[in-house]
Formats: sequence, C-alpha cells, structure tokens
Amino acid sequence: MKQIFHSTLGILLLSSLTGIAQVQKTQTYITFPTCTEGYNTVDYRNKQSCSPSVEKRNDTETIGNTSFTFSNYRSTIAGSGLTAAGRADDVFQYTDAYSSQILGSALVWRQNSTDTEIASEQGAVILSSPYKAQVTITFNREVKNLRLTIQDIDKALLNSNQGSDFTDEVDFYPTDAAGNPVPLSGDGHSAGSTVLVGFGRPVNGEYGWYGNIGSSTTGASTNSPSTATCAYSIETRDGATQAVLRGVGLNGKSASGPSREGNATIVFAKPVKKLVLTYRNLYTRTSSALRLQTIAIEKIGWCRETNPLPVTLTTFDAKAAGANANLTWATASEANNDYFGVERSFDGVSFTAIGKVAGHGTTATFSNYAYTDAGVAAKASGTVYYRLRQVDLDGTSTYSPVRTVAFEMGAASLKLYPNPATPGDDKLTLDLLTLPQGDYQANLVNVLGSTVATYTVHGGEAQPVALPAALAAGTYIMVVQGQGLHLTQRLAQQ
Repeated sequence: MKQIFHSTLGILLLSSLTGIAQVQKTQTYITFPTCTEGYNTVDYRNKQSCSPSVEKRNDTETIGNTSFTFSNYRSTIAGSGLTAAGRADDVFQYTDAYSSQILGSALVWRQNSTDTEIASEQGAVILSSPYKAQVTITFNREVKNLRLTIQDIDKALLNSNQGSDFTDEVDFYPTDAAGNPVPLSGDGHSAGSTVLVGFGRPVNGEYGWYGNIGSSTTGASTNSPSTATCAYSIETRDGATQAVLRGVGLNGKSASGPSREGNATIVFAKPVKKLVLTYRNLYTRTSSALRLQTIAIEKIGWCRETNPLPVTLTTFDAKAAGANANLTWATASEANNDYFGVERSFDGVSFTAIGKVAGHGTTATFSNYAYTDAGVAAKASGTVYYRLRQVDLDGTSTYSPVRTVAFEMGAASLKLYPNPATPGDDKLTLDLLTLPQGDYQANLVNVLGSTVATYTVHGGEAQPVALPAALAAGTYIMVVQGQGLHLTQRLAQQ
C-alpha cells in the first residue's frame, strides 16, 4: 500500500535497504501445488482494456465453466461500522488510474481511513482498528488450489508527525460448498500446511519465503527488497479463524514508487466455494485531512476441471400441491452419480435432509426425477426452501440452487374423531394439521363450564388424546388455545 495524504508535514523515515542477500534456493523458496487438469487464471495485469475503469463491487468473472462473483462490498464509516454505502473515496475497480501507488493495471482496492484518530506510537499495531473494507468472492462450484496474488501489502512509518503511519492487513475467510469454514493450518510453507504463501515475484514458478526474496543466483530481480514486506499467520479476526497477511516493511525502495517486489501470493489447498476478504489499516494518525490506502489484486486462479459438471442439472422446480410440495428435476447427463439428497429449510438458512433419490450412475441421456414432501404445509408458517445435494460415488457432493414454495395459509381449524365418541372408546384423535407449528393447550369442558381434562398438543399434527375414565354421556367442548389462536369443537359422548 502506498498511502496518499495531504499535509504540509510528514517526512518519511525509511529504513535503509542495502544489498541483496545471497540465499540458497532450498532455504528460501517454496513451490506451490500444481493442477494436473491445468490452471485457470483471471490476470488483471493483462486483461482487456481498463480505460475507463471497470467497477467490480458487483461483478462476475467467467473462464470456461467456472465463474465467480464479487458481492457484499462494505467499508467503514466512522461511528457506523461496516456499511454498503462506504466512502466517496473507496475504490474496488479494474483500472490503471492509480499509477503512483500500483504498478500497472490491476483490481485496485482503496479505502478511506480519515475519520477517527487512533492514538498510537510509531510501530504500534492496533488490532482493534475500525478501518476496514470487505468484499465476498463466490464461485459457482468448489475450486481447488484457489490462488490470489496481491500487490503492496506493507507497512511504513513517518517522523513524529505520524501523518501516514500505516500497517496493511488482508484477512481471508474461506468456506466450502456446505458453508463450513475451510480448515486453516500450518505455517504457510511446510509440508501439511493447508495454506501456502510466497512472497515476491515468481522465479521459475517458485516464490520466495520469509526474507531474502531476491537472489542473483536464481535470476530474481536485483531490485528485490532484502526482507518480505508482509508476514503470514492464522488468527482469530471478527470472531472467526482467518488466514492473515500483515505488513511488516515497506514495499520497494521508495515510498512514492510502486513495486511488485513485495507481492504476496496465497494458495488454499482445500476446496473453496466462497472467500470473504477484509482489508484493514491497523494504525494511523489523522493529522492530515485525507488519507487513502491502496492495495491491488493482480491474479485470481484455480484448478481447471478435467470432467466438468459430472451431473448436468437442466431443471429444478418446486410447486405446492395442496398440503404437499412436489419437487421435480431433470439432468441432461450424469457421471458417477450416486444419489440426490433432498434438503428442506423453513428459514432459508438451516437445511435438513428429508429424503434421498437414487441417481443413474453414468448416462448420456436425459433423466427425470421427482420427490414429494407430503403434508409439509401443516408444518410451515410461510415459505419453504428446498435444495438438492448431488453426491458422486466417491462421496464428492455439490449443491443445486435453492427453490421456494409458498403455501397459502387457510383458516385454522381443529377436528375430533370419532365424534360422537361411543361407550368403551377411551381415546379420540385431535387433528391440528391446519394449525401453525408450536405447542397448544387443549381443555375438555362440560356444559357447566368445568374442565374435565387438559392436554398439551402440537400444531401441524394429528394426535391421540385419552378421554377420562368413566366419562359421563353428554355434550362437551374441546377448547384449543395457543399461538394467538382460540378454537373450539363440540364432542358428543354417547
């Protein structure tokens, strides 16, 4: 990040950068995992024209059969926390218009951190800093070896004015297709690490680790800094375990000139469906009127699919049919399809498996499927959500889009049967299928208004209730109350 600030003060005090360390390749270089299927990359350095700048806050990129969408962009406004409104000076664009801070064209991410002064000494890191911006990247499928290269995550100090002290931090929160956090472990370079991180520009497909990014013996640029400009860690940020890249030194040899020498490339070894990125400034002073911080995403890449779309879902519909929900779907082809799991939700967030429909294994012909969720209307108080979980023979699974069914709520009523009750019957059925789910109290009342029996019953169900022993012949009233309802039904006892 090269910081822009307007002030009559603010003279950078930079640590001297002397010499290029001669290093052994085995000590300082790591190799990222490869993709036998080949690699897809959105390269913002060599993309189509970026003049004028292209807004990316709600944009989709597609390569082959894989796409991803940027969404939910938010940034800090003093006193308001993260908000979609953001600041006028916020930027999330594919552009080459920021050449003083970013080298070449890139997906430039800039945030305004002017509003609130955070009192700090030089070098201090304020993890609770309110300055941050956030964006979500969502893929249309799980991708392997998701890789991002980011320019200019760094740190700089000034003199006693501290007008543009800053520490950049980018946090990564990946989740899989089921919405579960992707495991994060290891130190970023050793065997078994689920996240790998390299610093500097690639040399023969490899990336430097820790300091000593450049080496004349391996052909790296002799303009490389002698130490990495950011460091990797795994930390709890905003209540979740996240991968963290945090600035530790200045990128390049000049505070005013952009550089790729301090680039950071992060790779997630586990499959990722969604990635939340948070860009923070961990300390600053507001002695200047305007402060803008800038980093840039240069590349986003992932493993190509060798056998894309093992199951090609052509349609998926859900419709109400009386008290039932009828689900139908069709496939154009299937490869190693074991089964479809049918999942239901009443809130659109938490889904529960309710059924399973066997797949057709491997076929190149069209196949039709159906599933009926019987009696679901009695369990719902509004919209019901459905999705399919397609499971391959090897256990790999993917999720369909969500479909909804809205049931019209008819007049709530209760039923009693058999009615009249006959001598010798000691039970009857109290039918509350049309009532919303929840607990109710049912009282059996005689003609004098006295309660002769009390029951706890449940909406959306038909349940047996025991009549009192030696109940006298006559007329009774069953009164059901709860969930804002008061219902009655006559019962004759012969």
